[in-house]
Amino acid sequence: MSASGSSERQPKRRRLDKTIVRLQDGTPDAQVSLDVDVLIIDYVTYQATIALLAEAKSTAGDSKGGISAAHNLEMTNAFLAIFKAKYADYQVDDELDFRILLLKFVTLYVRRSSCNASSPTPEALKALRVRNQQRAVHWIGNAERAPTHGRHVESFDQDLPLPLEDLERNRADVLSSLNAPAEDEAYEDAFYGTSSSLALLDLLPLFMEVSATRNGMSESTLTVQWMELAGSFILQACLEMYSVRGAAGSDAIDEAFAWGFESRETTTTGDDLPEVDAMFECEDEEGEVLGWAEIKQRYLDELIPRGGESQTPVAAHLESLAAAHSVAGLHRKLLHLLNALNASMSPPVLAQLENGSLEGFTLEQTAEFLEECGLPAGWPNVSM
Repeated sequence: MSASGSSERQPKRRRLDKTIVRLQDGTPDAQVSLDVDVLIIDYVTYQATIALLAEAKSTAGDSKGGISAAHNLEMTNAFLAIFKAKYADYQVDDELDFRILLLKFVTLYVRRSSCNASSPTPEALKALRVRNQQRAVHWIGNAERAPTHGRHVESFDQDLPLPLEDLERNRADVLSSLNAPAEDEAYEDAFYGTSSSLALLDLLPLFMEVSATRNGMSESTLTVQWMELAGSFILQACLEMYSVRGAAGSDAIDEAFAWGFESRETTTTGDDLPEVDAMFECEDEEGEVLGWAEIKQRYLDELIPRGGESQTPVAAHLESLAAAHSVAGLHRKLLHLLNALNASMSPPVLAQLENGSLEGFTLEQTAEFLEECGLPAGWPNVSM
């Protein structure tokens, strides 16, 4: 879901300049038409994100949020398709590009528990997993850098996957904790936790990209709160792979924990996520941002305890971890972050007009702006 075309960045648009949507003799020229279309894309993307986040907070029996979110998402996808067809060589500015990226993550995350129009095709899902695995292999580089190197992971090979009845029970528990509709595992159309559904592990790189993109825009540094959330996401992605999706071996752990600063000697120009590498780099001195290695190590130690083989069977260990680190807890924290990210930028111009005023404009200036755009005073709360 991207409205990006060429690699050349466009200058940041002037969001509140009256010339953005001014009509000339009732007929917009090509530039004004582009500006208007950008305003529309900005608005529908913003509204779709809000609707999806509201849907994620609703209970399983509340259908109103789902209908609203589906409608907003369908409209946004339609506008994006039209926009890309009309302006194939145009690349949106950083703010709108981030808004679209955020919507992509929110859509895939909040709707991943059921099969719907937003679910990736099997081909797209396969390609995504190949890219994610290649990224992790590149980051690891050699066996000594693998997160599980030197740890006792034999039980993940020998005692997994879990029995089917355990996986089905765990899937039902996760859906219940998230207030998602239950599935009947006796039927073939069960979706969540199958290879056809998105895993948290599949979405982890996109989560990192969203975080890094916003972090780069604000030129800020990582907080301990974000690093704890990322560590929790990584751990939960591993728990889901083994307790819900029936994985075995340690590959999922290595892929999930393969995040952090890469030295310039190991980073290649073909890196798919350079903004993520920059996010983990310490500003004051060369190396990784302080705190991340320790936090990541702590979550890894919980998953694979140090000091020899654990006396607890791996199935019981995973169950204990799932009880201590609930998926519902991660879900609440993620929704809080996603709402904060959505609110971290000024609302789109059209959303501001819906509220009756533009940032930095008086009510009189807003009314004048509407008049020059050919809209009646008080729009949109007027009869047309």
